[in-house]
Amino acid sequence: MWEKVDDDIKSFLFKVIAPAMIAVSVRLAIVAQRARLSWVNVITSFIIGVGIATLCGNWIMEIVPHNHIPVYIALITWVGDKVAQWFIFRFKADELAVKFLENLLSRLKK
Repeated sequence: MWEKVDDDIKSFLFKVIAPAMIAVSVRLAIVAQRARLSWVNVITSFIIGVGIATLCGNWIMEIVPHNHIPVYIALITWVGDKVAQWFIFRFKADELAVKFLENLLSRLKK
């Protein structure tokens, strides 16, 4: 079955998605040593980190030399996740999302 998968998809998985997942895991491990993490933080970090890597992946694969792609992807993932978490903390987006969901659920129950 693996032979039927297109080479571009294999390349994207191994050069973009895998380094992004590793970078987010390392970042979360470092943060977990200093502070307590919630499941919301972990899930949003993975979604944001892998999403940024996916958005920038094709562009990086065209510009960066072939053997440096995973390093650049990991760096973009790390920085993007860090900036997104700063925005979430700065504007208290997590509290707003929780209040929005609570309000939505209360309206759906009526």
